[in-house]
Amino acid sequence: MIFINKNQPPDSFNEWCSQSNENWMPTFSTLQNPEKRHLLQALVEEQCNICCYCNRSIEALVCPGETRCHIEHFRPRSGWSDLQLNYDNLHASCGRDNNLGASRTCGHAKGDWFEEDNIVSPLDIGCLDEFIFHETGSVEGSTPRGSATIEKLNLNDKLLQEGRKRAIEQIFPDELSHEDLTTLLDGLNQPDHQGKLLAYTGSLVSVANQLLLISA
Repeated sequence: MIFINKNQPPDSFNEWCSQSNENWMPTFSTLQNPEKRHLLQALVEEQCNICCYCNRSIEALVCPGETRCHIEHFRPRSGWSDLQLNYDNLHASCGRDNNLGASRTCGHAKGDWFEEDNIVSPLDIGCLDEFIFHETGSVEGSTPRGSATIEKLNLNDKLLQEGRKRAIEQIFPDELSHEDLTTLLDGLNQPDHQGKLLAYTGSLVSVANQLLLISA
């Protein structure tokens, strides 16, 4: 998980929300395309094409609701209906993997669970510091809140661990100097020319920081 710097919501979404009157109130359930598609695209773009929780790569879809990603309510609609259209409460979360037997992760695993003191928010600027990623692809919490988040969002799912391990092996194939690691870390924090970050950026940054400490 890395910090998400929220942008402004798309104009079409704002305009749709502003149509509220005494006979009709906008709700997430009544949000349809094209406004819903524009909203999802905006969320994916501000997250540099990665899931708000596990950081695997996602893409904006032609039709929201398909398996690749979905609009996630950080504070669930079940308990915070007043925030169901609040842009700061909305993120893009990956969908379930289509592999046979794949487990629910991220927003699908979280569901309606929410405990203010036990969940790490991607809007917390230091959110990555609450996790320790290992070169094996596993992750552990550096705080009780981090540990609870890993458990409830199933961030140690086998497929996620395998994906992180592959990404780490590709970026850190050999021993790197302190200077090389510093340069690499700077690059990991910068989106490419298409505005995208590498898949599993949070784990890559975490491992790079650990290697920097060792090489200092």
